[in-house]
Amino acid sequence: MAQQLTTLSATNKFTFTCPIFDAKTSMGSCMKLRDIVWRGQGIEKRQGCQVAMKCGKCPAAALVSMHIYNKAWDNDFHGSVEPKEGKLHAAVLARVEKVMIMDSVLNKHGVSAAERSLLLSASERITAQLKTAPGEAPHRASDYTPPRRQKATAAPTKAEPSKLEQAAKTGDLAAAINA
Repeated sequence: MAQQLTTLSATNKFTFTCPIFDAKTSMGSCMKLRDIVWRGQGIEKRQGCQVAMKCGKCPAAALVSMHIYNKAWDNDFHGSVEPKEGKLHAAVLARVEKVMIMDSVLNKHGVSAAERSLLLSASERITAQLKTAPGEAPHRASDYTPPRRQKATAAPTKAEPSKLEQAAKTGDLAAAINA
C-alpha cells in the first residue's frame, strides 16, 4: 500500500493564509473537511469552505486533485508533522484563480453576506498571492501567444494526367482495366 503524503493528512500541521477567506488556516483541518464533504456528510460549520470546494475554488481540494490526477505532482510541499507556516504553491493558486463560484451552490448553502462577498472576490486575493508564491505557475491561456500564421504557399501545378486517370474521367472501363 502506498504511503499517504503528509500534505493530504488530517494531522498535517502546515498553516497558510487561505486566499478565499483571507484567514490563517491549517491544511490538516482543510483536508479533514474535504474528506467529510466528499463523503457527502455536509456539516453546519464552514459552509463557505464547502461552497468553495464544490465549485472547485478551494486550494486544498485542488491540491488533492493534483496529487491524484497529475503523476508529475508528487511532492509533499504543503505537509508538515511539526507546526510550520508557509505559502501555497503557485501551481495550486493558478489552478483555482479563474474558477467561478456558482450562485446555485451559494444559495444552496445559505452563506452569509460577508462569506458571499469573500467567495466572489477571492480571485483578486489569489492573484495577489501568486505574485509571491513559491514555485512556478503553469502557463495559462491568458499568457499564451499563438504563433504567427505562415503565408499560404501556391498549390503545386498538376502534372499531365496518367492514362488511368484519363480513362476514369471518360468512363472508358476497358481502357482503365488495360492501363
